[in-house]
Amino acid sequence: VRCLAEKKQTSRGIAQNRKAHALTQEKLAARVGISRVHLARLEQGIGAPSLPLLIAISETLEIPLKSLFEI
Repeated sequence: VRCLAEKKQTSRGIAQNRKAHALTQEKLAARVGISRVHLARLEQGIGAPSLPLLIAISETLEIPLKSLFEI
């Protein structure tokens, strides 16, 4: 995720999809193998998630990967 607009869009996509699946940050973070703090920072646009992490999030939420970028 290179450009700032894409980074913000991805962070919103993660947060909105997580909430749509009624998961707390803690629960989603545990399911994808990261800390809650790491997930919170990603949702705030601090740092950029790796592709393997984005794939893990989309698989955990059972959504297409592109859904994380379409919000």
